[in-house]
Amino acid sequence: MNLFQPTRRRMRALQFIPFIALLCSALLFPTKVQSKNYYADFETVRSYIDEGQLGRAERQLAAIEAEIELNEDLELEWSGLLHLTRAHLLFARAPSKEKEIRDVLGLAQSALTLQTASSAYADAWLLQLRVNAKHRDYQSVMVQVNEVINLALHYNDDELAIDALLFAANFTTQFGNSLISVEYLRRAIEIAEPLNSARIDANIDLSYGNFYTSVAMSEKAITLIAGARAFFKENGPQNKLIETLLVLARNYFQQSDWDNAESLYILADDYATHASLPSLKIKAAEGLARLYIVQQAYEAAYRSIETGQRLANSSLEKFTFASLKANWYLANNRLDLAEAAIQEAEIHHKQLPGSTRNSLAGLEIFLSKGELAAKKQNATESFQAMNTYRQLLITRIRSFVAGGIESLLAEMEYERVTNKNQQLTNRNTEYERQLEIAAERQRLQWMVLGLGLALAISLSLYVIRVLVQRKKLKELADTDALTGLLNRRAAVARSENWLKDARLNEVAFVIFDIDFFKKINDNHGHQTGDRILQQFSDLALANTRESDLVARIGGEEFLIVLPGCGTKKAAERAEKLRQVYATHTFINNLRVTASFGVASGHNVSFGKIYEAADRALYKAKETRNQVSLDNDSPYIEALVLED
Repeated sequence: MNLFQPTRRRMRALQFIPFIALLCSALLFPTKVQSKNYYADFETVRSYIDEGQLGRAERQLAAIEAEIELNEDLELEWSGLLHLTRAHLLFARAPSKEKEIRDVLGLAQSALTLQTASSAYADAWLLQLRVNAKHRDYQSVMVQVNEVINLALHYNDDELAIDALLFAANFTTQFGNSLISVEYLRRAIEIAEPLNSARIDANIDLSYGNFYTSVAMSEKAITLIAGARAFFKENGPQNKLIETLLVLARNYFQQSDWDNAESLYILADDYATHASLPSLKIKAAEGLARLYIVQQAYEAAYRSIETGQRLANSSLEKFTFASLKANWYLANNRLDLAEAAIQEAEIHHKQLPGSTRNSLAGLEIFLSKGELAAKKQNATESFQAMNTYRQLLITRIRSFVAGGIESLLAEMEYERVTNKNQQLTNRNTEYERQLEIAAERQRLQWMVLGLGLALAISLSLYVIRVLVQRKKLKELADTDALTGLLNRRAAVARSENWLKDARLNEVAFVIFDIDFFKKINDNHGHQTGDRILQQFSDLALANTRESDLVARIGGEEFLIVLPGCGTKKAAERAEKLRQVYATHTFINNLRVTASFGVASGHNVSFGKIYEAADRALYKAKETRNQVSLDNDSPYIEALVLED
């Protein structure tokens, strides 16, 4: 049989050979599916997010994700941008959900590192800074944001560069570095000018409004923010509109226009509640709390503080509202609760990054501590707290002024090296521009320094006033109003210190009482009696040592405490004073005598020596005009001091 002779069976088998070959080819050499370009789709989703159309952005992103998941190659190529866009959507919808945003950002950054370098990685980095900035130190954030700006410019992504510059401007403004903030804003304007974008211009106006607010230039701030508010109200997003309301409210607050400030804060709070944006609702609650405390609307202020504490997420937010609650308690003289609130604020203060602790907001705790100490009449502690605040404030002012000057010099050197030809060509124009910048910076420096000096002077005057008031209060609390002598409370306090002093061998008490003083009041009137009490006081001061204590401890009863004096010596001094009184002619030519009781001791309580001297006085009163000693004085042998 010829094997090559075609048969009907062989012919049927040969019909399947092309199909088998095609199947094997498909299995061994799969054809790559043509990849779709999704850049335009992701840009559309990002524009929806920027406009605040979050529902529409969510639906569009879900459709893109469904397409990408159908093909492994597409998923590998576009997963980085998919996760990055998802993170932006999460941040726009709920910026307080930091862990969820970080998780998605981590997936985006992992995928983007495996792909061709682009500005998308810088975009992810910037979003990560937005999420983490409030938990990070100022210097570390600024180093990274400058890297983001350089990457965006390297990849010619102007909009991302502007976004990073505005973030840097707002961040430096928040920490009081207004001079550096101006530089970032100027660079943003230069990049934005050829783009001719109304949305970018509105964002720049908002950042400039923040800057002018921080340096108390409210009129300029209100003018700029009004335009940004109109744009965001018409075009979205809602969070930017709320931010403009908050900045406007702050400026009206600075101008003491309470009605406008309150209405804008309330409007911002309502919008933030409706849009489910707790981070902005917290800022509205803070503004309302400060406004109501100034207006002394304490119930409304407390409600705003409670709202803020309930929503507070970061250490800075918790610190802010603990400080506000302390101020509220201080304003209402609830000092124990104020002290507890200050302690809570200090706990959160220690958890803040160093740059935040030393910012103007972080220094407020020292003001609260100073005010609490002043209300408790602790002048030393109040002065220490106020002095700490003053020193840290001056250090803060010097640091950011110096930082602004260094930034200016560095930028000028960079421009001189890299743009030498252009500077030579446009020498006059560039020179005038630099002069304007320098003049503006100098004006801002003087303004900041002036504010710092004014604050330092105000604090110094406040501390002096507190010390003077405290001295007057102490004198009033320790002095007998009629005679000017120490009163019983002050005499007890000072005597107990002497009785415990090991350097004193003995302390003597002399109690004397004016004889028949009631008859003087009855026969000659209380005015005569008061004058006699004053004359007795003057004679006692004139006939005692400077180291002795003279006090009025009752109606017509006086006490002399003689440190380092024994019973015998004290009795001699009492006898001398008795003779002075007996021979002196008092008002209305009256002759008035006194009876004296003497006792001494050491290392015993005030009460025991006082009782002994009082017993001796009681004995002297039996015959009047006498000096009597207590033979049972509770004397304890003094300690012998070693040289």
